[in-house]
Amino acid sequence: MALDLRGRLIPTFPSKLSTHDYLVNFYHPNPQGLRSVRRNITSQDVIDAAQHLERLGFNSVLIAQNGHSPDIFALAAWALATTKTIRTAISLRVGLTAPTIAANALATLDRLSEGRTLVHIIQGNSDEGQRADGDFLPKPERYRRAHEYLDIFKRILETEGAFDYKGRYYSVEGAYKVTRSVQSPRPPIAAAGASPEGLDFVSRYADVYAVTTEPLAETRALLDQVRAAVLEQGRRNIAFWRDSNFILAATDEEAQQRAERIAADIRTITGGVAVQTQSVGQARALSAVERAEWHDRALYTGINRAGGRGGIPFVGSPKTAADAVLDYYDLGIETFSIGVPLVSEEDDRLATELLEHIRKGVKDRASKN
Repeated sequence: MALDLRGRLIPTFPSKLSTHDYLVNFYHPNPQGLRSVRRNITSQDVIDAAQHLERLGFNSVLIAQNGHSPDIFALAAWALATTKTIRTAISLRVGLTAPTIAANALATLDRLSEGRTLVHIIQGNSDEGQRADGDFLPKPERYRRAHEYLDIFKRILETEGAFDYKGRYYSVEGAYKVTRSVQSPRPPIAAAGASPEGLDFVSRYADVYAVTTEPLAETRALLDQVRAAVLEQGRRNIAFWRDSNFILAATDEEAQQRAERIAADIRTITGGVAVQTQSVGQARALSAVERAEWHDRALYTGINRAGGRGGIPFVGSPKTAADAVLDYYDLGIETFSIGVPLVSEEDDRLATELLEHIRKGVKDRASKN
């Protein structure tokens, strides 16, 4: 598979913020403390962000979803309608939309965009966040519900005729949708999950597994675990996608100084209290945070140690950061979210250089095989 670099279309369009302010906000431990620009977006914000990422050479944009974000399908539709090549990876929280309706929305977007969609199934990281949207099931039960959801969701996308389904959480009679996706048999399904329930769910339903931001050794062990679980289900292949944040500068030293300033600012806000999580995947990443400040080539935990949220970032020059990404590519991860601030011409240059180095590394490896 070709390396597919995925940009982020988070509902945060900080074109009026300085780079430093954006980075602090990006890792801020309390989403409620973010600037109001996070929620008060306009249609032009979406157009500008999607087209800007497309011009920079990103393949895809991730439409993130939580209780505070704008509607995922509206954002995806607007981004797809105003671009030509970029794809959307749409985060879909199970349980908030009926599986038949969500599947039809995805198929419609895939049809209208000529096959430029992917769906990322999420369960919600916290019970509090789910309850804010009326979902009071604990996470283990949310996974049990998700099995029924995906049974129906996939059948709507893949089945030509009508079908009935009766489960504990969902039942349908004569379920049938006319709209068929361009991608066959359906758009790819991605999912995460490092708990036993999560790994079981992924092994049954996912085409792509979203990997947490752990060091190389732990990542290698996790990939082996996922591959074994997939084989147990009688399946052979699954692709891997790693969420990756970056703090870049012209040199490694400048990037490290930049990251340390962000960590210091966040420590002032949090008092150095680490973020709590109910996600097993995030808890795994936090164990790396507790062990050391630096891992492998460029994985820096200082921001998370200071109480910052988000995945552990790569810190360095574009070349160093790219080499760190390629270490994960060599493990079998071929899709990477590239989380970088894009609020200045210098940010654009650094991001473009990062993509160029990663793609060159992939090409060089292909030529040797």
